[in-house]
Amino acid sequence: MSIYMTKPMIASATRPALSNSDTSLLRRLQLAASFWWQRHATANALHGLSDRMLADIGLQRSDIPRVAAGQSRRDLRAV
Repeated sequence: MSIYMTKPMIASATRPALSNSDTSLLRRLQLAASFWWQRHATANALHGLSDRMLADIGLQRSDIPRVAAGQSRRDLRAV
């Protein structure tokens, strides 16, 4: 029988143990930062497009903040 160790298994063995409340707080902070980063990246990508390219996808420059903020958490769960 062989033992198959993955990177997450090794990393979890080297981290100090956290309580459940610390873990959930850290996870919420991580998710909040991830959601913010995705919205920021989306807005930057859209701002990089020309007005004609935005019109091709049915947007105007004034729509960019609304579109970036309107991303649902479900869309960002893969992060």
